[in-house]
Order: sequence, then structure tokens, then C-alpha cells
Amino acid sequence: MTTMDLKPFAWTLSCVLALGGISAREAGAYDFWDQGLVSGTVNTTFTDANLGTAGHPITYSYCLFSPPDPFTPVPPLNPTPNHYVINTPVCSLSSPTTWSGASTGWAQNGVFGASNYWVLDINNETSAPEQAFSPCNQGPPDYSLPRSEPGSGVMGFTVLKDAGAGENFYRAHLVLNMAFSNPCPDPISFMAIGAQDTRGNGGLIGGLNPTAGVPSKVSFTAKIWDHKTPDRNEFWNAGATFFRLIAVAQWQDSIGRDVPRMIQLNLYHDTLNDGFVGRGWNWPLRQSFYFPGADIAYIDVEELPAYCSGYSLPTFTSVGQQIDYDVDLQQLFQCASDGGLFRDPLPASANVMLRAVHWAAEAVGSDGWLWVSVHDMRMSTMGQTPANPRSTLSDDVQRTSDIGTAILAKCNATPSCVAALRADMDYASGMLRSNAGAPADPLVDKKVRARMSRQTTAGRLLTPADLRDIGNH
Repeated sequence: MTTMDLKPFAWTLSCVLALGGISAREAGAYDFWDQGLVSGTVNTTFTDANLGTAGHPITYSYCLFSPPDPFTPVPPLNPTPNHYVINTPVCSLSSPTTWSGASTGWAQNGVFGASNYWVLDINNETSAPEQAFSPCNQGPPDYSLPRSEPGSGVMGFTVLKDAGAGENFYRAHLVLNMAFSNPCPDPISFMAIGAQDTRGNGGLIGGLNPTAGVPSKVSFTAKIWDHKTPDRNEFWNAGATFFRLIAVAQWQDSIGRDVPRMIQLNLYHDTLNDGFVGRGWNWPLRQSFYFPGADIAYIDVEELPAYCSGYSLPTFTSVGQQIDYDVDLQQLFQCASDGGLFRDPLPASANVMLRAVHWAAEAVGSDGWLWVSVHDMRMSTMGQTPANPRSTLSDDVQRTSDIGTAILAKCNATPSCVAALRADMDYASGMLRSNAGAPADPLVDKKVRARMSRQTTAGRLLTPADLRDIGNH
């Protein structure tokens, strides 16, 4: 083999070694290691519990895409072309390699360093050119800020069974709360739970162009428990939240490199649209399972019928809504490929690698939050019906109600957050009082009605009397 012949092999091998290798599932096995979220074991992203601390530096490596595009922190309002590279400055970094507040090892329902686990990724971007690699964070990219109990910090996460609600199954709760202070200016905060081939899943989750028995569908149940659109951040000119399904496949590019191909499907988004567009993303952190980046297709769920031959998925319309999803990953990747969102089309070969599925919450702005949960996550083959029944229990009682109480208590103690809630109520009450006006946003309406009857540990937040007072002004 010549040096050129060795390049694709070396690329793939370096990725596997850097990402920590594939752990102990039988070769050729597919699916999630924990179909249905039964075990619920979770580890944070790095295999080294002390990565990013003194003596355990991160390693910078090459970027996946060359930077032909000038760095524009805030993309122009006019749509940028497909394949625009969105984070070129990180390609020139060589520091920092450690963070004074770094503490990366956290586990739930098992030990850190378990052979199999769901992986928790926590990332905090900033407006500075170094973005998530900034020293303003407490830790390295992929664990920028510590995981907190839901409602007690920016990055709230837990897996729990709410026996008081009659639930004997685990839900993974992601509570991204921008009402808490953030150490970085103009943050964009991101948190995801998922199954990754080189982080705890022990192998591939499935394949595209699947042969018999190879899964290419993912089913799960998701719920929006609470939500407040963050106040606008002036630098990004946005206040927004996203709930995303992220799927990662991999196939070679025109020069023989194995390139991760990622779909970020917005199941819910409030004020910003991604539409149907491709982007290049560099991630030169050698120890990350995202290394070296990805060829990304961003898709809003409501765009699917127009671009994907009528294929559609449900959309969230209200707080408290719970949806059972069955997502055909084959159809999604084929649609994104046919639409030109990837630099290289999906090959026709059988069982193209499906490496990961993650569920993510992302937000920009202040004094807002997004609380979502996901459970009963399963991979399945074409034509296979997901296991039933799925739970529809969703009462805000017992342990889950504690999360809601903590969220509202923090807001109640923050004057700007209370003012923003009152503005929400002003909007909703005005719409409810108008016979000729457009109907109120269902998310806002549901949210306001729920808050009017809630109490917090910090005392009364808002009541029906507040709504009458606002309506009389």
C-alpha cells in the first residue's frame, strides 16, 4: 500500500483511538446498548475523569474542513450558502489545554468508567473567537460547565423514575436554565444525552441502506415540561431555544477520508429557524467523540414534507405535550443527501455506518429555560413496530414537580426574569381579551395558565389576580 492508500485507514484508526475505542459488545451487534432506557447508566463525555485539569491537558489536532469562509460571529441575515464553515477560528488554537475549574467525571445509575453507558455532553459557547475552547469556561469543550441538579444551575440533568406519578420507568430530563449566571459572555449553552459508538454504546447503533436485521429507525417518547423563551442577547441578536434530535452517520469523502455526517433535526424551536441547510463544523479536540467535526444538515421538522417527499413528523405546540416519535433515519439521511446538504452524497453501499443518536437542548439569551425529557429510546429495523405500550403518564407530581418548583424559584428571585414573565402574561392576556385578534401562541398560553396556579418555595410568583391587574392597565 502506498502512503495515499494508507490515508483512509489511518484517518479511521486515529478517530477510533482518539475517541477511546469501542467497548465490549459483540462484533457486528447493533441497537442501543440499553434499549428502552432500562438501566439508565450515564457517564459524562470523557473517558479520563480529570481531563482538562493540571497534568491532564486536552490535545488539539487538525480540522476537518479548511476555512475558506471568513469568520462571522453572527451570520448575515441573508442565507449563507450550503457547506459554509461555521467555526473556523478554532482551527488555529493551541491553548488553553487546562481549566482551573475542570471536573469532568460524573456518573449516574452506575460508576464512572462503566463499560456501557449513555453519554452526557455539556458545551458552552461564547462570542469570543475561541468559542467553547475559551478560558472563561470552567472546563474543556464537551464539559464546559458542571452538571447540576435540574433547576439548580445552567446545565441541569438527571435520569429518574417518578414513582409518585405511577411511573416505573426512567426519563432522562434535560433542564437548560439561562436564568442562572454564566461565566462566559454571550453564551450559547448546549446539553445532550445519547448513544455513541465510541462512548459507552459498545458499537454501531445501526446502518443506512440496511440489510435484513440491521436497524435504521429510532423510536422514543419526548415531552416539553416547561419553557420560557430567553430574553434577547444583543451580540447574537437572539433569544431562542431548540430541542433537537441528532443522528450521526459516516461515509468517505472524495479523497478517501471517513467523514462524520450529522443531522440536527429541530423537533422544537421558538424564535429562530434553521430551515433546510448544510454546514461544515470543525472540532479539533482529539479526546472528543465529535472529533474532528462533521458535515451537518440542519433541518426544522416542519420543513420535512416540502423537502422529503411528504415525509413528516409531529411538532410540539404546547407545554406539557408528550409525543411518541418513530423516526426513519434512512429517509432523513437520503433526503438531506438528495437535497445537497452534505458535501458528498450518501453512497449506495449496504449498511453505511450509523454511529450515534443524541437528544439535545440548546439556548441563547438570558432569563429563559427549556425543560424536556426523553424516554423509551429504541433502535428498530424497517417494518418493525416499537415495543408497546409506551407510558402516557405525565403528571407534575413528586420528584418531577421539584424540578418545576426549583426553576420558578430561581426566576422569582431574579427581577429581570419576573419582568419577562409578566410581559408574557401581558401578551397572553391581551390576546385572550381580544375577540378580533389572532389566537395566543399555544406555548405561551399554556405556560401562563400553568404559572397562574403554581406556588414556588420562594413565595407567590404570579396569580389570576396578577392577570386581572395586567388586563386592567
